[in-house]
Amino acid sequence: MIFRDATEADVRHVCRHLRAEDAAEQFAVRFDDDPEALADDLLRMQALAIKHLALCTDDGEAAVLVGAFIKGPGLAGFHMCSTPRIGEIGREGHRFGKRRFIPAVLVPNVTRAETRILASHSHARRWVRACGFREEGISARLGKNGEDFVQVAWLRD
Repeated sequence: MIFRDATEADVRHVCRHLRAEDAAEQFAVRFDDDPEALADDLLRMQALAIKHLALCTDDGEAAVLVGAFIKGPGLAGFHMCSTPRIGEIGREGHRFGKRRFIPAVLVPNVTRAETRILASHSHARRWVRACGFREEGISARLGKNGEDFVQVAWLRD
């Protein structure tokens, strides 16, 4: 696995090739289903990023975008989305998140990082729990088609 600061090309690539679960999650809370508009929004958010990374397969193709963005003093939003190639970096990507991203990005900068995950997105829910996030509750009917989301948060001890 290769990791690097996410480039515009990385962001656009991942947004154009989202795996089905990630596309459902991303577009449930947007007015459009346009991957280019999603990429534009993520690129604008980079100005607020503590860190925004591309996790890449061994051939250098971005498979995952992961980032933390300032929302307020000590508060960060957490973001992750992926392509179907996430399986090629799954375990190594998980170890990277837990052992490097959280200690280096979240611990020194925030007391709370939060996000919402589509309630039916079991892979993402399992992954964030394994990284130390806790589920705080359901945001019922948050999605444009009535989809439920789960509020999750990582809290610095």
